[in-house]
Amino acid sequence: MPAINERAIPLCEALNHAQATCHATRSAYRVGVTKGIGVHQRILQSKKQSLEWVNDELAGEQATFLAPQAGQESGRMADLVAYRGMIESVPEWPFTLSTYTRIALYVLIPIATWDVGLIAEEILDSFFN
Repeated sequence: MPAINERAIPLCEALNHAQATCHATRSAYRVGVTKGIGVHQRILQSKKQSLEWVNDELAGEQATFLAPQAGQESGRMADLVAYRGMIESVPEWPFTLSTYTRIALYVLIPIATWDVGLIAEEILDSFFN
């Protein structure tokens, strides 16, 4: 039976740990993205309905806006235009890339530090022994 290099065992353990960490991170990312897609679709649907409503209201107000100003409510057209701008500026994704990056860093930095510590320990151990 071939002898196992005792120094290679902790390095293999660190690599296995890094591989498991990558798998867990990918799985967490997939869960986050799939949940985000459902919320994204609901935001898009709500945004579309609101924009349809405000555009219909604007189309209805256009005739009175172009007519003489007697009897027209002051500022109604401006309010509708401002509301449409507010609806259009709503982000369509619930999470930004910075949110995903921050979560990944919070998870990966401690694990990467631990893995680098194991590898550095093995390198120093092999250098001094």
